[in-house]
Amino acid sequence: MLEARVDTDQPVTISSFSTLLGSNMPALEYQGLTFAGSETGEPARRPVIDYQWAGEEFITANSPSALEIPSKSSDRPLVVSHRFKFRSKEYKETRDGIPWLYNEALKSIGQTAGFEVGRRYETGLGTAMSCVRWWEQGGKDRVFATNPQRSRTPRLSKPSIRMILISSASFTVVE
Repeated sequence: MLEARVDTDQPVTISSFSTLLGSNMPALEYQGLTFAGSETGEPARRPVIDYQWAGEEFITANSPSALEIPSKSSDRPLVVSHRFKFRSKEYKETRDGIPWLYNEALKSIGQTAGFEVGRRYETGLGTAMSCVRWWEQGGKDRVFATNPQRSRTPRLSKPSIRMILISSASFTVVE
């Protein structure tokens, strides 16, 4: 699980599309997270599934990608979970009635490819999905109060928000 807070006095509303904070984003296959051997620091030799995906053109308060990241004073962070999918019925998942294209690639290589049994790995923050491009200061209610539908195209005058990994997890591959 990933937990997120912003280091400000008020929350920030974001589009989680193409970020680690999107629970339906392929963070485990597309260099969102990295995995390195705990003893050696050597990266796991995991295949990268590089594919294109399209997000919604507009974002609303009810969009799946519209998330509110709590402020530093909040006692409840935003929590996002990513998990490995194994060859099973999970590959029949669809999004808007269209099967996800990367499921075919995952079936052919398996999502745990590149990990060695018995080895301990530590997670890290990759570069591909660690940047929030669309964001507005304030909670969802405030952000969408005057304009309930916003273009998801980021403004060039507004810098992206870079994520920082505060702590990581480690695991040992058992099979």
